[in-house]
Amino acid sequence: MAFNATASTATGGAWLSVSPFAGTTPGNATVSVNPAGLPAGTYQGTVTITVAGATNSPVTLPITLIVTPAAFTAPTVTAVQHGASYISTSLAPGLNILILGANMGPATLVTYQVGSNGALLTTLTGTQVTFDGIPAPIVLTSNTMVSVMVPYELAGRASTTMVVSYNGAASTPLPIRVVDTAPGIYTQDASGQGAILNENGTLNSPLNPEVAGHYIQIYGTGEGQTSPEGVDGLITTDQLPLPAPNLPVTVAIGGQEVPASDIAYAGEAPGGISGVIQISAKIPEGVVSGSVPVVFRVGGVPSQANVTVSVR
Repeated sequence: MAFNATASTATGGAWLSVSPFAGTTPGNATVSVNPAGLPAGTYQGTVTITVAGATNSPVTLPITLIVTPAAFTAPTVTAVQHGASYISTSLAPGLNILILGANMGPATLVTYQVGSNGALLTTLTGTQVTFDGIPAPIVLTSNTMVSVMVPYELAGRASTTMVVSYNGAASTPLPIRVVDTAPGIYTQDASGQGAILNENGTLNSPLNPEVAGHYIQIYGTGEGQTSPEGVDGLITTDQLPLPAPNLPVTVAIGGQEVPASDIAYAGEAPGGISGVIQISAKIPEGVVSGSVPVVFRVGGVPSQANVTVSVR
């Protein structure tokens, strides 16, 4: 005897199918479901089999499909690094840090977005990082690396607890020490050449060194609380004056201290993110040519070793 098989759904579209649509008895029909694109929920459908001449025809089979939400694996944190030096670090107010781990964000790296308030968003593509519940401005996020600016509200605390969340799943709370300052100089690459501009605004390098007696612009992070107080994630203007560190800034180039009178500027980088410092300092006349060490200190705490500036 000949039979026909049909499938229909009450909700959710064409997620239910049966094959073959027709055949002869005895025979088999295969029922298939395809939940792709269906949100979590319960869906109803039917498969109807009609056999010509059969007294029990048609036979209607109710089908129930239950789609459950995808399980999110909680983020894990394996390291917290200084955003300039890439070494393990305590936290200072406004410090740019890198968080390494897994399941912290999207598979493809996403960079910061600026909100209507002129500051970086604190939730980006489902990623959020909090310190004692205070959300941090996000510089970038991905599955294995997140970069944020530490909230200025941590000033004066001895420690904080960090939590990384992604799509509602949260990491294990991580206690971290808080300090007043944690200076570091941004570098161009693993060689240690500083992210430094020459007096004419060009990038300093061994192929483009600066002359002793001229000014250089040093860029870093970790200067701590400022005056006036820093605003989390704010994109600064390019108009001076801008907030400056509460604690004194000193600079040494080629092993020589730069006199305070030769530090023309030490404050937030114009047009940058609050927590990024720019220091304009004159290279002492006696500094030898070549790649020489450069260090800045805030409140006596030095930036990382092995950062260099090229001098001729």
